[in-house]
Amino acid sequence: MRNDMSSLMLILTNQCNLRCVYCYENSDRQVMSFDTAKDILDRHLSTRASGERVRIEFFGGEVLTQFPLLKRIYEYALHTYEHLDLRFAFTTNGTMMHGELQSWFAEHAERFDCTLSLDGTPAMHDRNRRTRGGEGSYSLIDTAFFRKTWPTCSAKMTISDRTLPDLAEGIMAIEAMGFFCKATFASGISWDVPALRETLTVEFEKLVAYYSENDRPLCHLFDLDLRAIFSKPDAPFRYCEAGVGRVCYDVQGRQYPCQGLASVSLGEKNARLFQNERFLDFSLTDGNPCKSCRWLRICRTCFAANYLETGCIERVDKNTCYLNRMSILASSAIQYRRIAKCPEKTLAQKQTVMAVAEIQKKVLTEYGMKSI
Repeated sequence: MRNDMSSLMLILTNQCNLRCVYCYENSDRQVMSFDTAKDILDRHLSTRASGERVRIEFFGGEVLTQFPLLKRIYEYALHTYEHLDLRFAFTTNGTMMHGELQSWFAEHAERFDCTLSLDGTPAMHDRNRRTRGGEGSYSLIDTAFFRKTWPTCSAKMTISDRTLPDLAEGIMAIEAMGFFCKATFASGISWDVPALRETLTVEFEKLVAYYSENDRPLCHLFDLDLRAIFSKPDAPFRYCEAGVGRVCYDVQGRQYPCQGLASVSLGEKNARLFQNERFLDFSLTDGNPCKSCRWLRICRTCFAANYLETGCIERVDKNTCYLNRMSILASSAIQYRRIAKCPEKTLAQKQTVMAVAEIQKKVLTEYGMKSI
């Protein structure tokens, strides 16, 4: 998303037709009414200046269970706010994208960005993402349609303990189909089990070799600006853009910083703590060990992930910390090997090499981790 585009997320429904093994969302039959959606759009868009860029994201549950509602909101926004530069987006498990839905989205594809939940190879996907009857869901997805309709479509790959042994193969399979891979680790899993950490190291070593040998965009796990370790310790910091670059509304029209801190994820009671929160005055407290960490601004976590794992928006779970350190270490190995092949180095590449040296030093002297 470009920096000059604000994002407005509508959680259309808590309903989902799948039962994924790692899902933390509260699946029920609640659905946003059109009047609620209309009121939200009118409050956010009516005062916007002509030409202003706004991204309207549809989220769930599974948004395509409410396709008529999505279509009605889309048509209302374009007709009523034609003076704005509107962009739309949705995340889907893909199983309902057939027939009429394919025809409609193909016709309107240029207005939409799409993220498809796809957990690697068919076998990996079916271990994680199952129907209510307990069967795998991969065969229900027309992956060719998504790739053809949205050439820049991202595949959101969630890594569970069940699919970790095939992590490298899964990422390579997704990229071979032409998707950009957004791989993330599932919440609620004890990743500090020695066997899992050994498996993770083996899989990351495979991926380091793969990306070092192939000049292709790095997947989300390793696409890191390592130079951020040179940021000043007292520089302003936020874990993510929740509440600032993005606001989110649940099915009842209540505002939250993001979907991860909304009622669909936390339940009514806990989500109430974050209603209308923007994190405008956020800062790390002095007792937080992350505050002095050189890797803080490379760390892939967020307010919601922290709260889900530790009950505190600014405290990173120890498992998440380890996984992030491993990702940073792998990324440093990949980027160093790629830069080493270049006969002439740009300033950015030279700075990255310096960052790699600092990362390797910290790994060996402070974390007791071996290099990848």
